[in-house]
Amino acid sequence: ALASILTVTTSILTFLSLIIFESLIIKFVHIRFFNIWIILLPLAVLYTALGQIFYYWIIYKRNFKRISLNSIYRSSSINILQIILKFIGQLKEINLLLGQVIGQIFASSLLAKSIWDEDKYEKSNVNFQNIKYVAKRFVAFPKYNLPSNLVNVIANQIPIILLGSYFGLSVVGQYALTQKILGVPGALISSSILGVFKERASRDYRETNSCRNIYVKTFKALFKLSIIPFLLIFFVSPPLIPLIFGAAWKDAGIYAQILTIMFFFRFISSPLSYVLVIAEKQKINLSVQICLLIVTIFAMQLGKTFNSVLISLLGFSIGYSIIYLIMLILSYKYSVNNNAK
Repeated sequence: ALASILTVTTSILTFLSLIIFESLIIKFVHIRFFNIWIILLPLAVLYTALGQIFYYWIIYKRNFKRISLNSIYRSSSINILQIILKFIGQLKEINLLLGQVIGQIFASSLLAKSIWDEDKYEKSNVNFQNIKYVAKRFVAFPKYNLPSNLVNVIANQIPIILLGSYFGLSVVGQYALTQKILGVPGALISSSILGVFKERASRDYRETNSCRNIYVKTFKALFKLSIIPFLLIFFVSPPLIPLIFGAAWKDAGIYAQILTIMFFFRFISSPLSYVLVIAEKQKINLSVQICLLIVTIFAMQLGKTFNSVLISLLGFSIGYSIIYLIMLILSYKYSVNNNAK
């Protein structure tokens, strides 16, 4: 309930900001139909965030069937709407966003209705005193997680900006293809595992002050699942990528080989590092994200100094791998609550 209140407040502030700074935004961002964006962006913020809130709630309730059905509803509705809107001439420029927003509204509304109908006991506990208590008890989450997430987004996006600035758009294209080849499949599998791990680890930590058992099991499963595919990518990507995508993409094969070790550690670390959130070690998580950003900037600057994109990517890959390894060690350490009262 508290998260929903904060989401609605943020959406209203987004709407007011767009109206107040409309002329300034139009000056710097040349888009048509800005009046539609004023409505769509706050709606996108509102229903995307509400969808996340409901998603975490049903993970807590261990209703994984509902998660799967909702994912199907959301993906299907978004894709169908985007296809339909593609043929509407005057909205052609924003049909992707419009389809995304309407599809998200549809999926989040279905999820909200099912939660409202089924979880009657929890509704009875929603009152001002309980919301106030939760806000005070968990104030560290927005205090540290918000800047941590912001730094994470910057760290993820800045390589594209700096690579384009230092080495040109062709390098950005090669890097983007590498990111898709290495990142997307791993992220899909890792996020699926993360949903189950979050629920089990959170429950174990609450009830027994330790989630080390599920941590070790998940680590072993992720390692076994990833070691052979990433080894294959490391050895075959330089000849295979240009063979599949054409000779013009041969650099992407070299980039993939350099970045494989980083994506391997990311694949394992991403789900397991959620232990830092469970253990309420938000300060450590923020420090880690700042380190990732510093490593990114340093690696890009190093490559610029020696005029070599390969040095940038090598420094980027090694630096991130070390930090991901440190995150694994820290999350293992804090998987047991030694200060439990």
